[in-house]
Amino acid sequence: MTNKMDYKKLGLKIGLELHQQLNTKKLFCDCSTQMKEKNLIFEIKRKLRPVVGEIGEIDRAALFEFFRDREFVYHGYENEACLVDTDDEPPHDINKEALDIAISIALELGLNVPDELHVMRKNVLDGSAITSFQRTLLIGWGSERFDGVRIKSLNLEEDAAKPENKEKTVYSLSRLGIPLIEVGTYPDIKTPEHCREVAENLGLLFRSFNVKRGIGTIRQDVNISIKGGARIEIKGWQNLKTITKLIENEVSRQVNLLKIKDELKNMKIKEKDFEKAIEVTDVFGFNSFALKLPKFANFISREICPGKTFYNELIEYGKVYGSSIVSNVDCKDSLKNKFEVLREKLKAGEDDLMIVCHGNEPKKAVDAIFERAKYCLTGIPEETRKPNQDCTTSYARPLPGSARMYPETDHPPIRITRSYLNKIKKSLPKTLIEKKRELEKIISKEVANQIIKSKYYNLFEKIVEKNNIGKEKNLVLFVASVFTSTLKDLKRKGVPVEKISENDFMKIFEAVRKNLIPRQSVPNVLTEISKGGDINGVIKKFKALGKDELKKIIFDVVKKNGDRKISVLMGMIMSRVRGKADGEFVMKELKKMMKNA
Repeated sequence: MTNKMDYKKLGLKIGLELHQQLNTKKLFCDCSTQMKEKNLIFEIKRKLRPVVGEIGEIDRAALFEFFRDREFVYHGYENEACLVDTDDEPPHDINKEALDIAISIALELGLNVPDELHVMRKNVLDGSAITSFQRTLLIGWGSERFDGVRIKSLNLEEDAAKPENKEKTVYSLSRLGIPLIEVGTYPDIKTPEHCREVAENLGLLFRSFNVKRGIGTIRQDVNISIKGGARIEIKGWQNLKTITKLIENEVSRQVNLLKIKDELKNMKIKEKDFEKAIEVTDVFGFNSFALKLPKFANFISREICPGKTFYNELIEYGKVYGSSIVSNVDCKDSLKNKFEVLREKLKAGEDDLMIVCHGNEPKKAVDAIFERAKYCLTGIPEETRKPNQDCTTSYARPLPGSARMYPETDHPPIRITRSYLNKIKKSLPKTLIEKKRELEKIISKEVANQIIKSKYYNLFEKIVEKNNIGKEKNLVLFVASVFTSTLKDLKRKGVPVEKISENDFMKIFEAVRKNLIPRQSVPNVLTEISKGGDINGVIKKFKALGKDELKKIIFDVVKKNGDRKISVLMGMIMSRVRGKADGEFVMKELKKMMKNA
């Protein structure tokens, strides 16, 4: 349904924030960023508290997390955490390699780089920073367009700690402090498909530099709004293949919430019709609070996006406090009598929704649901939401404001000279985007796109350069196909392709170029090497037949079976040569002999 929406009519606006880890040591210390987490050397328990930002206010998102009143546990692993992480030692000088990479990317994007960089602290109280802050620097700003979208800024910052349990109350410090670039766009993106394209191409630009690869090393925050809706920030999406579905679901959610708002207005529901939560421990026998939402029972089963109902939407605001929640529409038989008692106590009608929160922080939970329900009369609140695996989202916290930043006084400003910038400009590499365009002149766009994104791309590039085959279309295409297709097929069959060394690949393709082994034998060669075969012995085993010997086999097959179809003859020949001949050469010679015959 959502993919048929008229996004232009809806006034859809999308902005991206891409976060990419750099493949260096940590930003303000010499700890490793390999995240092997082998030897636990310390454990720390902390409660986090907000501080006043540079404009004299406390950030609302930080306050929200503070009032959740949670305690966090942090694990430090050998060589991957130190006193800098825990703020028991001042930050060291900034990682020079990370700074060079960040400025290089800023220049590639056409951004303005300040004459002086200032390290700032950003309030973070969700548990992902043991000190309640992360350090960040503005590296570049501007409005240059990339894929039709204006780039707003690039920041260099510390990555957050990594959660070790589902409740996100236990964290590893191994990821905290890994250098991270954050590139933000203006809300110029108008469709989900365009969003995916921009994210893919920015990721390609990042990978032109020394960045980490793999799951979790690059994450997208997506900011989405529609006409009459609100700016929603979805944090930490990782799968670009399904980012379009994520956006479609958020648009659907906002569209349907606006419809509910209009229906409540038509039903003449007012704020005064909402009654604040009351304690109902005497009714249910456990510490609990309840509220009544007028006429809301009419909407609780309404699907606001695939896989999510309006009722799911409401109770999320209570669940962030860890509370258990039941209502008169989803209660078990054992609670039905109690809800009848509650109905009289709240003076609730048949189409009123009664919600009871109990367990952890029930008063805070029920108040949060109450405030969110009242806001249904106004529209959609601006907020940060966390993504779910099914491409829906759940409430996380209010949107952070400008009060979350304040200066880091333990690190001096960093002067950026003209000579330093000129040196960076001269050393800028050819980007993967440029290399992709060059490849598309030789091979198809589809294969060029696949190999440029492949983890084998650097090896592919070495093989093409060493064998001097950059202009040989068929051979370049063959090498690319092995890395993007053949290896995948072998892996599906259980072949341990990860055991094949870079040196083995180099020797295999050199043998193909020199016609020592036919292309058809490469899958068999790879299979044997992956299982421990000696590269030289395997190449010898699959050595290509000489041209004279091959022509003799072709002639013999044609002589004995000349009346058969050419496809049948080809099959007979290839079964005799058993992968020791190039099919293209065989077909060429076969056609020649058939013509002469």
